[in-house]
Amino acid sequence: MTLTPVRYHGYAPEPRDEVLVDDEGFFTCICGNTPSYAGFQPCTEAGLPLDETRSEEVALFEGLYVCQGEGCVGVIVDARGVDFDAIFSER
Repeated sequence: MTLTPVRYHGYAPEPRDEVLVDDEGFFTCICGNTPSYAGFQPCTEAGLPLDETRSEEVALFEGLYVCQGEGCVGVIVDARGVDFDAIFSER
């Protein structure tokens, strides 16, 4: 499965590349970052990282993640349409 990034945080160009989602539901960013490397942080639509330890910020989570890869242009991944339950149930 592939996802088109919502946008590149802080950059004007529209996303043209795709983020891969493997059979286990893990992202691979266009920069090469994976969850086991630098990871992805839940974020707001503006790309601001959310603190998962603060309930008021968790309530703002809408399925968007910002890539934390070193040198990444700040790709924001929209995972709202990904059925992670279906992916995990196929394992």
